[in-house]
Amino acid sequence: MKSINDSIAFVINVHKRLIREFPMTPYICWCQRVHSLKISPLQKWEYILQWDLNPSEYDNPTLFRYDWQAFKFLSKFCPGGKPSEQDTDVAYRKFRSAEGRCARVNRFLNRGNLPSGVAELLHNAKNIFSSVIGTTDEFLSWIAINVRNDGLTLSFDRFSDRYGRVSTSSDSLCPQFGPGISVGSSANDKLKTVGEKIVLGTCTAGARRWVEAMREVWPGLFPVPRIVRGSVLTFVPKRVGEARTIKYAPSMNMALQKLVGQYLRYRLKACLGIDLSNQERNRSLAQLGSLCNSYVTQDLSSASDLNCVSLIRELAPWPWFSFLDDIREKEYFDPIRKNWLTAHKFSAMGNGFTFELESLVFAAIVKSAICRVEPIGWKEISVYGDDLIYPKRFYHDVSQALIVLGHLPNAEKSFSDGPFRESCGGDYFNGWNVTPFKIKDLSLNEPKTVVNLYNGLYISSREDPGFTDFCPRFTHALAYVRDWLQRNFKRISEGHIEIPTYSDTLRCPIPQPSNRWLWSVSPVLNCTYSIYTNNLQPRSLLSYKIRQSDPSRRPTYDYHPDTLLYRIRWGEQPIEDEKVQGFIRNPALFAKYKCKRRFVRSADLTNAL
Repeated sequence: MKSINDSIAFVINVHKRLIREFPMTPYICWCQRVHSLKISPLQKWEYILQWDLNPSEYDNPTLFRYDWQAFKFLSKFCPGGKPSEQDTDVAYRKFRSAEGRCARVNRFLNRGNLPSGVAELLHNAKNIFSSVIGTTDEFLSWIAINVRNDGLTLSFDRFSDRYGRVSTSSDSLCPQFGPGISVGSSANDKLKTVGEKIVLGTCTAGARRWVEAMREVWPGLFPVPRIVRGSVLTFVPKRVGEARTIKYAPSMNMALQKLVGQYLRYRLKACLGIDLSNQERNRSLAQLGSLCNSYVTQDLSSASDLNCVSLIRELAPWPWFSFLDDIREKEYFDPIRKNWLTAHKFSAMGNGFTFELESLVFAAIVKSAICRVEPIGWKEISVYGDDLIYPKRFYHDVSQALIVLGHLPNAEKSFSDGPFRESCGGDYFNGWNVTPFKIKDLSLNEPKTVVNLYNGLYISSREDPGFTDFCPRFTHALAYVRDWLQRNFKRISEGHIEIPTYSDTLRCPIPQPSNRWLWSVSPVLNCTYSIYTNNLQPRSLLSYKIRQSDPSRRPTYDYHPDTLLYRIRWGEQPIEDEKVQGFIRNPALFAKYKCKRRFVRSADLTNAL
């Protein structure tokens, strides 16, 4: 069995070969120097990420793309396993610091007289919050409309959803428990399977009456739950050298919280146009911000742990706050201090509605802070959890509002100036997509994770959106992973997807690690990496081929729609250009893009031209 240290050494070796052919920049020279040192792989990992890579220091998107790939390749790596004592200690101190900050913000907001600016900010944010969340009667009506009792019975063959959903015979609303564990009858007891969470279900005393109401909605499905005190603090791996704190909740509390989370997703999309199941809006605005320097992308530190109780009480209508306060866990068991403590934050990671609630809170704060200066529409604001995007001119106003209410902008991941923006997994430099491949988990005992590593690097090596041009600078890293797979797992075979072996730009054969690129595990898994879903899919679902002899498969333009519209608007691209005419003849390509600030219709652009 391969150990965690072997996994770290493996990815360090991949990184060493990855930068071998990259352009010689100061950061690549630093990485080569680190790899030449006789130190442990973990120390190399730390040194590689110690470099302060500042996107504003670059003016060439190609050079930045290679440095960004080399820097981000190891930034999210988590080999799995149990966090070490040192990692746990760091995560615990960070958690306690967030608790202390929430306690101070609670004392500040509980004062009888607040500064006029803070009072105005909270008043406007509360109006926005209330208009989106509606009334509790609307929530109950939404449940009544979406829930169907289509012969629900307590049969365990129905509980097969990997995310803990209780399956039904229709696609209607159904209870969910989440994929993790839940609190059992005591702090040391854990409920893992969906069956355990139902039959041995637990809830807090405040949520008991709401659980009884849920048992009436789904009669015969849930037995009477046992009462427990609260949630339990635990530590899970985040990345090498760092752990993450979460609080796993009682199972029936989680079922109620997930219902609220689904309702908040519905209301955010219906009222504000914020779709928490789709990140494309954030990415398109981030790309536009990097191109025109018009939007700021802002990330927050420990956002899930800094929504204090008083802030939610100030923003939410009282019936809603009372309901949410009942179904959350007010106390948690601290495994370090070995006792029960009262939480100063309203909810944390592990709560079923934390992500949706924080998205609504941040949307209300951002909009109210901006409208104090200038009224703008919701189309200029996008929120996905703690990933915020809004016009650049309001950066200082929004940052100040967030700090006053207890949140800390993350300076390392927030970009208000320069050619670079990142949001929701999309990185853009001057409008160019420079999103790197980040290895997140790897186990040398599981071939699927190594296959995902190979395929992820392969996808990152394709230099244009059509996946028709391979970058030979990735050859050594791909060959190293391929040889390791062939040496250790004989069942690994090459996928059937055919990719051209000639470059349109170089007009010469490309050195390739194999005749076919994408790999699959067979015959047991019999699956292939999907370029659309970024994970392994059954082979029968993929038949992606590009034939150079087929003119209809060739793109009609080689600019991104945002870039082309920008060039047309400012006169940098002749209207008579064949690329522009091809773009205009296909209205579906730019129906979702903006003419003045964001979106544009095909008829508007045609008339303007």
